[in-house]
Amino acid sequence: MVEASIARNTTDKVVERLTTARDGLDGKVRELEQGRASLTERSNILAETLKARETSLAHAEQKIKSLTDRIAEIEVDAGAYRAKTERRIDELNASLQLERVELAVAQGALETTRRDYARLQRDMLAGRGAPQRGATLEEVSDTAKEPSKSRNGRGGGRGPKAVETEPQGDAAEPPSTR
Repeated sequence: MVEASIARNTTDKVVERLTTARDGLDGKVRELEQGRASLTERSNILAETLKARETSLAHAEQKIKSLTDRIAEIEVDAGAYRAKTERRIDELNASLQLERVELAVAQGALETTRRDYARLQRDMLAGRGAPQRGATLEEVSDTAKEPSKSRNGRGGGRGPKAVETEPQGDAAEPPSTR
């Protein structure tokens, strides 16, 4: 029986060591299962985050494309508007230049008319009398500016603008003799 008791004690010790080893392994298994569950949960969270970021990225890329297309449209519109505006500016500049030329011509004609009128007033005050009736102011100023020449080039001839009128009444007399 001693041998049976020793065998039993040895067996109990082996069972006890195996139980302790099993308990240790069970603890490690629980620890690993908890780690696995934690990693699985974290993996699921990361997968959801990745999916959300991919969705957000897709929306951002779509918005970028939409805004890029809109910018292209605005650039085309701006180019058309710029071209239209430049044409309008050119038209206005041409119109302004034309009006400046017309103003210069009108001012020149006004100045010429004023000079002729002043000369006529001086002539009338000096006793020369007014030009004959029938002669226009333009004809008077033209004959005063350019003496007509005869065919031989010596002057005294009749040019194409020479005016022949008869004095009427006392229109040719100076005011002092009236």
